[in-house]
Formats: sequence, C-alpha cells, structure tokens
Amino acid sequence: MTAVFAAGDEMAIGLIHALREAGRRVPEDISVVGFDGNPVFVYVTPPLTTVRQPQA
Repeated sequence: MTAVFAAGDEMAIGLIHALREAGRRVPEDISVVGFDGNPVFVYVTPPLTTVRQPQA
C-alpha cells in the first residue's frame, strides 16, 4: 500500500506513530490523510493532510 485515508485525524496521528515504529517513513514511504480538519494537527511532524467537511 502507498497511502491510507484514516476515518479521523486522531486515527491518522496514531497511524503515523505506528508506521514510524515499524520503520516506515511518512510521507516518503506511505502517505497518510486524516478527516475532520482539526487545525491543531498542522503542528504534527510531518503536518497532517486532512479533509475538512462542513458541519452543515
């Protein structure tokens, strides 16, 4: 696999940590995308790519 779309930003951050522990590089080896658009996650290294869905 070359990319993962996580159901939420928190899951994506957990996945990034697990991939690093397994010796994989993000985004060089595998891309990770989150969902929610929480602005806090731009401070994660590497910055999380996320999809923002309006509540309405």
